[in-house]
Amino acid sequence: MGKLIDRGSSGPNGSHGLGLHLTCPRLGRFEDSDPGGAREDSTFLTRGNLLHVGLAHWYAHLAGWEGYLSPSAAIEAYAERHESEYNAEWMDRVQACLLAYAAFWGEEGGFEVVDIEKKVSFQVRGPDDTWLPYTARKDLTLRRKRDGKFFVVDHKGTYAVLPKVVKSYALSLQMLGLQRLGRAQYGKQFGGVLLNFIRIPTDPTKDFEFKRVPLPHYPKAVADVKHTIKQAHTIRERWAGCDPMEVPGVYQEACWGRYGKCSRRHECIGREE
Repeated sequence: MGKLIDRGSSGPNGSHGLGLHLTCPRLGRFEDSDPGGAREDSTFLTRGNLLHVGLAHWYAHLAGWEGYLSPSAAIEAYAERHESEYNAEWMDRVQACLLAYAAFWGEEGGFEVVDIEKKVSFQVRGPDDTWLPYTARKDLTLRRKRDGKFFVVDHKGTYAVLPKVVKSYALSLQMLGLQRLGRAQYGKQFGGVLLNFIRIPTDPTKDFEFKRVPLPHYPKAVADVKHTIKQAHTIRERWAGCDPMEVPGVYQEACWGRYGKCSRRHECIGREE
């Protein structure tokens, strides 16, 4: 049996782990005390995981990496290891999507694969000359052959590719972190971050859609993100060791966000819904 590429998270010091403390300190404390418990199984999460796994193995194939599973076999192996009530709903659909994706983008002749699902990090200065970590996982890095520019590619499974979706990502902690990392690693040869949108309609009779959009670069925001990271660490340290329910909750739209209700919502309202 071939190898399965690890599609793990960026860890507690990544955009998700730190971002929870900024979104809601109570939710961040729940996550620190029970890693992974603050993220419920969902159709969106399952679709994204299967898609990312398949794409990772497709690009491993393009890069000529030996010993890895095929994209289809990788999706099946991942589903066996990570049980989800939504696996059956998405496995065949994602596999069909990957075939269409490969036909659409072809062999990526203008690019070469640099790395796949690579975990990277940097540090920002904290109080009293301490250093605070930030980690990220790059879905894919490509090098454009004609000019040697490097691009960090972030895969986004979606139901619709809309301009407002790009804008919603541009100032996210995840994307600002990738911008900072790319510029630190590649300097003037960094071409930017590409959002690799993959539309999988809920209606199986409709076509898949593929589109790559360069992420806008906002130098001030990229420079300022170090303060955001510092603030997240400050909040985490402030409530470290506390019972999560002793930590202030933020009663805002995050209690029922883009991907549904917060998995700790019942804790805050005192009952199941």
